[in-house]
Amino acid sequence: MKRVNLSDLPDLSALSWVLDQALFLLANSPAQFRATDLSRAVDIHPSMITRMKLAHANPKYESVVCRRVLLHLLRYLFECFPMLGVWQKRDGTLLVQLKKSYRGKKLEANTPLSPPKTTLVKRIPPKPGSTRWYLASLN
Repeated sequence: MKRVNLSDLPDLSALSWVLDQALFLLANSPAQFRATDLSRAVDIHPSMITRMKLAHANPKYESVVCRRVLLHLLRYLFECFPMLGVWQKRDGTLLVQLKKSYRGKKLEANTPLSPPKTTLVKRIPPKPGSTRWYLASLN
């Protein structure tokens, strides 16, 4: 098996599959890191992460998922959890693994996440008089 870089993955469905497997492994690990935790950390609605996660299984999501945002999201996830790795077998199938430790860092519950270096989604301020503007003014 050889280690694969995220930028070497060919298409959107491969990136989506890697995100799905990584979130599955992290949810069942001692960290118990779920997709909602990721959505709070990067300030993306959980439904967007669900669409990104299921784009490999459901082709109708491919039109609403941006490959660049998915790639940045995966890079952020692998940066926060360096124990995750993507490998390719000799027959070409991908494998996502979660190690117990990596360079002295252990996978523990309530692992603090660093904020992402770049914003993944550009936030447009609400127009005055709109519902979003009214709700934002209440806070």
